[in-house]
Amino acid sequence: MSEEDLREAADALRGSVVVAGCGEVGREAAAQVAVEGVVARADDVVPDDARAAFVGVDLADPSPAVALARRCAAADTLAVLVAAVDPRPTAEARTALATLREAADAVVLSAGEEPVAGTAAGLRTLVRLIAGSDDVNVDLADAETVVATGGFAAVGAATDPDPAAAMTAAVDACGPVSLTRASGALVHLEGERELSVQAAGDAVAAVRDRLVDGSHVIWGADTDADEHREGRAHDGEVTARVVLAGVVPVRPPAEAGDPCPRCGAALVGYRMGDRETVACDGCGFADVTTPLGGDPLVPGEDYGSGSGS
Repeated sequence: MSEEDLREAADALRGSVVVAGCGEVGREAAAQVAVEGVVARADDVVPDDARAAFVGVDLADPSPAVALARRCAAADTLAVLVAAVDPRPTAEARTALATLREAADAVVLSAGEEPVAGTAAGLRTLVRLIAGSDDVNVDLADAETVVATGGFAAVGAATDPDPAAAMTAAVDACGPVSLTRASGALVHLEGERELSVQAAGDAVAAVRDRLVDGSHVIWGADTDADEHREGRAHDGEVTARVVLAGVVPVRPPAEAGDPCPRCGAALVGYRMGDRETVACDGCGFADVTTPLGGDPLVPGEDYGSGSGS
């Protein structure tokens, strides 16, 4: 395809993508997303002719996002819900994640303690990765293949002069997730024309090395990005964006006083010899690595302890 054909295809792709928001957090986050050519709405209205809706959600009130996901399914529109997840989420947030996972094509988690900023960052990274490049190397078909599996995905972005270092940092920015079951990744690099195929390949290898054998990795690169584009790389630096699909979000070890992930009561600290641990006197929860969005304790499962797993 010629450069003009690529730009026309990219414009058509961006025109078919809508950013929307559900709940107070989701609406505020969607209003902060500005990617040229992509319609961003500070509400939960998605036109019937949209091919995909990237929706910021409010974990305090998941019902509007569930309803929107069902409307999108009826209209054959890809629905990807984006939620900011605190490293130590409440029991209510865990329940909301489970509810959203059942309703949407995908639930993409964005690490961040501040809900609006975290959700906006996740939306922005996801939309720019899929619809922000004139090269159209990563598109909606790729998103459906890799991400739209009905499970959890995680999104991250980072900038560094070294492409592989940028990609490693982007994976780390995905937050506390286990990659032991990861099914694939969407990867995008943005830099200047000096970004070589070899350097891009090294960066993609940095992702493959973190995933299990057989994971599906689709990648693209956008060189010499226009100056007016939000989030472009500067001064020889490379911006790496990644979506990891099929992840298991995990909760880091708890501390005394944290809310119990099972019942919400305050955890109590105990000392067992030289080891300190926490437990819940109310429901009996003992501190272990905990998967989110489901049963807080799944016997026999090894979820690892974070994005390096």
